[in-house]
Amino acid sequence: MKDRKIPLNEDGSNFVKFTFMTQAWIRSADYNPGSTIDDVAKNSGTDIGIRRSAIQVYGQLTDRVFAFTQIGLNNFNDLSERKSGFFLNDAYGEYAIDKTKLSLGMGLSGWSGLSRFASPAVGSQLGIDAPMYQQATSDVTDQFLRKLSVFAKGKLGKFDYRVAMAQPMDIKKMAGYNPTVTYFQLCSFASKNAVQRIFSISV
Repeated sequence: MKDRKIPLNEDGSNFVKFTFMTQAWIRSADYNPGSTIDDVAKNSGTDIGIRRSAIQVYGQLTDRVFAFTQIGLNNFNDLSERKSGFFLNDAYGEYAIDKTKLSLGMGLSGWSGLSRFASPAVGSQLGIDAPMYQQATSDVTDQFLRKLSVFAKGKLGKFDYRVAMAQPMDIKKMAGYNPTVTYFQLCSFASKNAVQRIFSISV
């Protein structure tokens, strides 16, 4: 096995590959007034955490069939539940009708949206993070930006496109769902005085 890749044919154009990624943070922050940790008032603090960690298995199984699966863990620190476990990030397959112009796929994927950070590539973010305010549906009607969907994608000359029909997830299954919260109570903003310094290592 070379470069974590298992060839499925003689020239290696069909293969299965294994990858992994971990982003660790050490963070120092001035907290908002009135902040508490374990019911103890805190003005500031420093912590170490795993921002994200993932294991990927994917492959070009035939000349036209591609499959991708990713399991991962996000936001693990000293206040997290122990042994919280990895969850399914992605699981989808694609069939290339035309290898450049058109591929059709289905499964749990991040193919969605027109926002710049609707489908961020976490492996290339290094020490910065995607702005979460541009991910308004994250874990509300999806699973960490992934939805069950069918999609089409490809390239027509210089035009790179994707089209997806996604099925939103049940909002009642989101963490912290409260049926008594009204529309006007859904938004909250940090104080402009809150300061955070983050140092990150990605592997």
